Order: sequence, then C-alpha cells, then structure tokens
Amino acid sequence: MDCRVVNCTFAGNSAPYGSGCYDCHVFNSAFVSQSTGACGTYEHNVNATAYAFIDAANGDYRLSAGSSCIDAGDSSKVAETTDLAGNPRIVGAAVDVGCYERQP
Repeated sequence: MDCRVVNCTFAGNSAPYGSGCYDCHVFNSAFVSQSTGACGTYEHNVNATAYAFIDAANGDYRLSAGSSCIDAGDSSKVAETTDLAGNPRIVGAAVDVGCYERQP
C-alpha cells in the first residue's frame, strides 16, 4: 500500500469496491453513505451513524457540537496545520475525524 489518506470525508461515493479509494492506509477519516464496502487499512475512523454533521443532506460536513468525531483521531498521523476550511487542524485534546476540525 502506497496510498495514505488522512483526515478526509468521503460522502456518497459509488465504486465497484473500495468506497472511492482502494488499497490505502486510511486515518482519521469519515465515510458517509457509501455504496461499497471498506477500503484499505483503517485507523481512528468513526461509525457513520455517530458523525453528527451540521447539515450533511446539503453537503455541510462540519462537525456539530457533541459529535463523536471530535477529538477522536490520532494526532500523530497529521502533517497539515489547517483543515479544509483553513482553520487550525488540531483544536482540543486530539485531532477530529474528517476533513473539518470543530472550532470553538
């Protein structure tokens, strides 16, 4: 496995296998409404039923207060200092799961 996926949110992907990525190490990532099974080797990924996004139905995958994704990741896997929105990548005790870090 040469692929490494860190702090990503995959939503609504459709693929014959691999949930939109295949043969990858996947860390701190969220997989939502996938039409296929798992991909690669997972670490610190959270059950899709517990994400608690702001408004996933309309594509807002920021974490709402109380989400089980908050502080649930492995901070040692993070190389970036900002999240997808340009906010600090780690706020609190540990990195959040997914592409956005919950901001205070």
